[in-house]
Amino acid sequence: MRRGLATVVVVLAVLGGSYAALVSFRQEARLSVGSIRLSISPGHKGALDLYVPLVDWGARFEAIRLPARLRVDVLTVDRRVVTRVAQGGAVDVASVRTEARDAIARYLRTLLAAVFAAGAGLGILVAFAVRNRSGPRLRYTLLSALTTATGVVVTLGVLLPPRGPIEQPQYYAYGPDIPRALQAVAAATRSTKALDGELNAQLVGLAQLVLAPGRRLELDGFPRAIVASDLHNNVLTLPVLERAARGAPVLFAGDATDRGTPLEATLTRRPLKAGKPLVFVTG
Repeated sequence: MRRGLATVVVVLAVLGGSYAALVSFRQEARLSVGSIRLSISPGHKGALDLYVPLVDWGARFEAIRLPARLRVDVLTVDRRVVTRVAQGGAVDVASVRTEARDAIARYLRTLLAAVFAAGAGLGILVAFAVRNRSGPRLRYTLLSALTTATGVVVTLGVLLPPRGPIEQPQYYAYGPDIPRALQAVAAATRSTKALDGELNAQLVGLAQLVLAPGRRLELDGFPRAIVASDLHNNVLTLPVLERAARGAPVLFAGDATDRGTPLEATLTRRPLKAGKPLVFVTG
């Protein structure tokens, strides 16, 4: 019983070390169009996951049999490539695909080596830790550790690499910025329409202001009268009032001053001379 338990502990240690290496190992690669980072995310439906954090957009290809995602995150994009495309140039897609395939192959080889080293190393340490006289011999626990680590690597080597054609992607985007951006675009569209309507209304009003005087009847020969109010000590408006009156009757409907102090009263004397006659109503 004790011998079997020691072997199980060693096997579990190998599996734990292998899993830790699988989820933590990352590698960056440089392509002609930019740089990428490769990693594994277990616990999902098997897929090759291409993600661009800059625009929060990705494409997923179901080409992996292991329940894990092989993530390819685009970290940077070469400015020269962007400039060339913007100027009407083209990107050698076949060459980029070959570079990406080689980068994934290098990553997987390095990953399998790291998984084997982590799993076998932890298993060997546990094998030395649990050895005792009543337990299994050390060579058996060491053999169990190496066999289990080899089995893990073989399983990953068979199920993890993408198989078959990389086609029929599933596009996705997540994060709160996407709906906010869509709302901002919709709001901007509505604002533009509202601004256009307001501008049209202002233009119509301006046109009426320009055209309306020409449609009015001539006022020559008709009596003229000026109505003014709410002076509130604003002496700058007095010349305007005098020019508008030009000796015509003026009806001043109150509020020539604010508090009616003697100093303010001196300001009311000038409006009294603006009209002939002037009718003043207290506010």
